[in-house]
Order: sequence, then structure tokens, then C-alpha cells
Amino acid sequence: MNHITYPIIFENAFDESFCNKILNTDKNLEFKKGKISYEDSVSLDVRHSNVKFIEGEWLYKALDPFFQEANKKGNWNFQFDWYEPAQITNYNKNNFYNWHSDDFEKPYPSDNSNINFHNKIRKLSCSLLLSNKFKGGSLDFVKTFSIDGKISLQKVNVQLHNIGDLIIFPSFIHHKVNPITEGVRNSLVVWALGKPYD
Repeated sequence: MNHITYPIIFENAFDESFCNKILNTDKNLEFKKGKISYEDSVSLDVRHSNVKFIEGEWLYKALDPFFQEANKKGNWNFQFDWYEPAQITNYNKNNFYNWHSDDFEKPYPSDNSNINFHNKIRKLSCSLLLSNKFKGGSLDFVKTFSIDGKISLQKVNVQLHNIGDLIIFPSFIHHKVNPITEGVRNSLVVWALGKPYD
């Protein structure tokens, strides 16, 4: 996989008014503690943040061109054809999300209530920055290499600075959100679904 490039970053992909529209969507919907996806449970040692989910054709239509472009720029060439509900994530001071990947061990079951999820997996993940009045909260990604028969890990640190900055990467890549040291970090996370890899 050394031929692929990640993450792909689009600076100022969206303006502040678009990001505020996201924050104001279903504004009365209550935030809940973020869960660990593979356990479907809250574990504050791993993840300490608040989330809520929104949907809207306008949102997916705006994000889709960036997913398509990142898929080409990263040399991933993944097949995907649907998006999960979008997650607004709220990180307050000292909140974080430790090392994890966004994919699951198995595809969504064929009896899922949404037919568009049937037998599909998460292929791509994106994070759109919705606020900038915070410190900390950078993203770390892991890249692996083999040198002289030994595994070598490289940590890549990314700090998004501007409201509207967008980052996209394969969902199987391990990553983390470092602790917020000041202020509040809001972001939108969306996952693209497709058929399992051949």
C-alpha cells in the first residue's frame, strides 16, 4: 500500500456560512457521548467527545466531489456509492479520541434497515472543521513501512486551522484526535460506503 497517499487535505473547501448551516441543522437535537463503534459503547478512556447525527441531500451533494477527487489524488480508486448519516462531533477542553480506525470487522448485514447499507463497508472517511477557536485537537495518522524485515511506524501529524478545511482518508487507517487544550472544536465526520474489497 506504499503507493497510496493519505491523508488528502482540501484547505478552505467550504466557507463559514456553509459550516454554520451544518451546525444549525437539527439544532435542537441533543448531543450524546460518542461511542466506540466496534463495541457500540461509551469508553471515556478511548473517546471523550459529544456527537449527534444529521442528514441532508444538500450536504452529501456538496461533499461528494471532494470524495471523488480525493479518491483519485490518493490513488485509492475505491468503489463507493453511499454515505452514512453525518456526525457532528463536539470536543470540549481535554476531550480527545484515542487511536482507532473507522472501519468494522464485518460489512453491514443484509437485514440492515437501510437497503443502501446492505453488505457494504466503510471505504473513506472525512472530517470537516466547523470551528477554529480552539487549541490542540490535531490529528495523528499512522503509516507503516517494512525495512530490512522489520516493521517501522511513522506518525503523521495534521493540524487543520481554518473553518471549512476538509481532510479525507481511507477508513481502515488508524488515527487519533489529540486533546483539546483550549476552546471548543466542532467537526463534521462522514463515511463513504461501498462493496467489500475483492
